[in-house]
Amino acid sequence: MCEYDEDRREVIRVKASTLDGIIDLDQLCGTLVAKIDTQGSEAHVLKGGVETLSRAEVIITEFWPYGLARMGADLEFMYGFLRKNFRYGAIVWVGDETQAPDFRDIGTVVDSLRGLGNIDKARHCDLIVCKVLPRRSQGLG
Repeated sequence: MCEYDEDRREVIRVKASTLDGIIDLDQLCGTLVAKIDTQGSEAHVLKGGVETLSRAEVIITEFWPYGLARMGADLEFMYGFLRKNFRYGAIVWVGDETQAPDFRDIGTVVDSLRGLGNIDKARHCDLIVCKVLPRRSQGLG
């Protein structure tokens, strides 16, 4: 499964730490919001940051089925993490950012994510998950 001439690219190995390994949870205060865009490694970031990211009120993450598959993502872990830690979610397709996110129950959103593996490999979206349903802005027009 190689698209985008990946098999011709040089592989560079780097040392890495998990998010939970570098964040002192006792030092966290206030509202935690996280943005994760790691070109297919999002599930790995969630797995390495379970303790930290389960405290987040909001996570915005890229969801790119091809990239996730290419990086060997454990999607069942990802779906389980989302269901366990968040109540609501919205899928925002790249190119549709002018539309207000349509927040739904996290179970419905996870079920929708499961079906995205059959779409165009280049297509991806942003996923917004939250513990509390955001208030809709009113009268901004």
